[in-house]
Amino acid sequence: MKILVIEKYTGLELVTRNGQRNKISVQHLHELQGHQDEHNATKELLVQTLTELCFSFSFIKDDINFEDQCLAYDLIISLGGDGTFLHAVANSCQQMLMGINSDLTRSHGYLTKFDRTNLVQALHKVKEGKAHFGFLQRLAVSLNGTLQKYFALNEVFIGNPHIYETSHLSVQTPKEKAHVISNGILIATQQGSTAFYKSAGGKAFEEDTLAYTLVLPFKKRSSLEDSAILQAKESIVVKPNRQGYKLLFDCNKKREIDLAQDDEVKVFIDKEKEVKVLLP
Repeated sequence: MKILVIEKYTGLELVTRNGQRNKISVQHLHELQGHQDEHNATKELLVQTLTELCFSFSFIKDDINFEDQCLAYDLIISLGGDGTFLHAVANSCQQMLMGINSDLTRSHGYLTKFDRTNLVQALHKVKEGKAHFGFLQRLAVSLNGTLQKYFALNEVFIGNPHIYETSHLSVQTPKEKAHVISNGILIATQQGSTAFYKSAGGKAFEEDTLAYTLVLPFKKRSSLEDSAILQAKESIVVKPNRQGYKLLFDCNKKREIDLAQDDEVKVFIDKEKEVKVLLP
């Protein structure tokens, strides 16, 4: 089995790379060093375990796109937080993924099911062919009838890229159609319901559904519910009523699409694009 490990840049690595190490306080530098030590301890245990189990493995950083080479690997491991896991999913070719939280003192990632307490046992099960796995749903987007190449594990955002400016949207759900004025609209999967969607005011919901929530809606200007849950087979259609809006997948600037006025954006769960993930 060949394994590719996608490793995050730690905060200390980022400030060092950007030449800012001498510009931060001693206290902040001490905190960053502590997080670096936590990450390194997890990485050391991972490397030790992969070596002892005689796996063939490689490491790359999470700013590198590996989509063109992912077919050469059987398992993708993300070593970091949820952001690193999202990057791994976005570039994988639907191999099984394993999310390892490298720093429990800093991250409480929903998507990273493993850490130093359980990664060794999990990799032994992989070696023995006894691993447990499940599937995470993803959102697909059709733009003016054309299926887009990107998919969202957590959420799709549609609206004005300047969050302090309003977005004028036409939104159609299976129940109603309305003109909406808000700071944008989020359409989320079940796992995305604990991330940006929750911060925007949405409530967690069950698997095999999707949901939307309006970001800071102008309630007197629309008849549409602020949030609603849809069944997995249902879809939501959004049309910008003005120019200059964006469509973002998992809030990733590298995966955004410029929208024109009256573009038709259809968002739905694509069962064929589910992500296979290793479970404890």
